[in-house]
Parts: sequence; C-alpha cells; structure tokens
Amino acid sequence: MLFHLGWCSRLTLFSASHCGNKAEWEAVVGLEIHAQVHSASKLFSGAAVTFLAPPNSCVALFDAALPGTMPVLNRRCVEAVVLTGLALGCHINRRSYFDRKHYFYADMPVSLSTTSNILFQKRC
Repeated sequence: MLFHLGWCSRLTLFSASHCGNKAEWEAVVGLEIHAQVHSASKLFSGAAVTFLAPPNSCVALFDAALPGTMPVLNRRCVEAVVLTGLALGCHINRRSYFDRKHYFYADMPVSLSTTSNILFQKRC
C-alpha cells in the first residue's frame, strides 16, 4: 500500500494491486475532544457547579428528574465553546442539534443523556 498524506487529516490510500485501475480510497479521521467549560452552572440546568462539592449537593429540579422539568441550555457555556472554536480557526455551524440517548442505570435518575451533534468543525 502506498499512502499519500494530504492537507489536515485526509489520507488517500492507493492499492498496489490496483495501480492500473487507480482504485482510490479516502479515509477521513476526526477527533473528539472533551473539555470542561468554566461556568457557574451546569450545561442543561441552573444548578451551581462547585469544585469538590459533596455528592448530590448541586442539584436542580431537572437534575433530580422530576416529572415535567425540561432542560435549559446555559448560554455562557455555548458562548465559551463558540469562542474556543473561533480561536482554533474552526468553522462554526449556525445550527447544532441535540440528541437524547436513553439509558437505564440505577445511578442516573433522568435515564437519558443529551449529546450535541456538530457544533463546529476544523476546515482545511
């Protein structure tokens, strides 16, 4: 196999057995980076974020999974993430979608996790 490294994380592979046909594959590699945003409250609830706080001491009604409570997106967290993306030279999408993943764990009363899809991406 012959590897040709292009811009950014794009890698084009040429198969040695198909050199006459020039069969070509392109692999695109992405990174998922987890970072903690410095904020006074949680991302989807108004509960305070306190370093080394005792367990279950920073809980809002939504965190306790009380029926009828809905998540509220923390504007400060979104602003911090967008500014970080701009500082890294990323393209910021105008829309971001959130998915709810349902789990059945005893220690997770909400039984769901909220995941963001494509807020920003690096463009080469």
